[in-house]
Amino acid sequence: MRDVERQNRFGSSFKVKYPDFPGFTVTPRSITLIQEMGKHDIVELKYPRFSPALVKGITTGVPIEITWKNDKVSGKFVGYAVEVTYPTLQEIERGINILCIGASYPLKERSSKIWKNKTASDIAVDIAKKFKLKPVVTPSNVRFTQQSLAGHSYWEKLNELAARIGYGVQVIGTELHFHPID
Repeated sequence: MRDVERQNRFGSSFKVKYPDFPGFTVTPRSITLIQEMGKHDIVELKYPRFSPALVKGITTGVPIEITWKNDKVSGKFVGYAVEVTYPTLQEIERGINILCIGASYPLKERSSKIWKNKTASDIAVDIAKKFKLKPVVTPSNVRFTQQSLAGHSYWEKLNELAARIGYGVQVIGTELHFHPID
C-alpha cells in the first residue's frame, strides 16, 4: 500500500477518458482512488478551472475510464460519475470536483430472484453475467438448497454470500472477483 502523501510525483501518471465525450482531453489536477474489498471503488477527480461544458455534460451515470500507474503498480478504473460539485461563489480558483463510483454501481439495483440448488460461486457468476461483468470466481463446495433476493440489492446479496462462506467480493475494473479471504 502506498502512502498518498509521500508517493513520488514524477513516478506516477494517470489518464482520464470519458467514452461519451472523446474530444474532452482536459487533465484533472489530482485524482484520489479508494479501493477496498467488499466496498465500491470511489474516485474523486479535481479539475483546476470551472468549465460550463464539463458541468453540463458530466451528469450521473456518465461512464469514465482511468488508467493509472506508479513506480510499483498499475491499474484501470472503470466506473460512472455520480456527483459534480463546484463553488457558486466568485473566487480566483474555481475548480470542479467529480465523484465517481466503480463498475459495481449497477449492482445496487434491487430485484426479486430465487436460486435453487446453487453454490455461492454459481450465484456470483450468474450476477456477474447479468451485469456484463467478467466473473473471476473461485469455486466453492457449499451448496444452498435455496437463496432468495428480496428487498436487497445484488451487491448486498454478494457480500452476504461472501461473508457466509468466508469469501471476499470486489469489482476490479470490469471483473467481479469472488475468492476465499485467505
